[in-house]
Amino acid sequence: MKDLFIAILAGGLLSGCAHIGRLIGCDCGVAQKQLEQQDMNLELPLFNASDPGKVATEGVVLQAIRVAADDFLGRDRADEACWDKQAAYTYQTIQRDDIVFVRIDYNPASCGEKFHSLDAGATYAIGKDGRLLRRLLDGEPQRPR
Repeated sequence: MKDLFIAILAGGLLSGCAHIGRLIGCDCGVAQKQLEQQDMNLELPLFNASDPGKVATEGVVLQAIRVAADDFLGRDRADEACWDKQAAYTYQTIQRDDIVFVRIDYNPASCGEKFHSLDAGATYAIGKDGRLLRRLLDGEPQRPR
C-alpha cells in the first residue's frame, strides 16, 4: 500500500506539479511576479460576450505574436528607447490552418511621434507549435532572387 501511495504521489508530481505539488508545499510551478503595490480602487471588469471592448485571443495566436515580437525586437529592456520596445508596435494576425501570420508595424503615436518610419515592420509565419517558419522584413524582396 505504501508503494502504491508513493507511485501515485510521484506520478502526480511529475504530471501536474504546479497543481498537486502545492498541496504538499512544493513550489515548482511558474513563479508569479508580485505586485509592489496594487490599486485597490481599480474595478476589474467582468469578461462577458456583450462587452464591446473585449478582444479574445487564442493561445496559439498569442504565442505566435510573442515569437515574432521576440525575433523582430528582442525582449524589452528598461534602458531601451521607446521605438525599440514591443509595446511601440501594432500586431495583426491571420490564422490559416496550422499557421498564424503576424504583421508587425511601428506605431509612431505610441512614442509621441507623428511620422511613420520606412522599413520599420515585418511579416512572420509561425507554426501552431511555435516554430518560426518564415520572416520577411520590410524592404526585403517577397521571394529571394
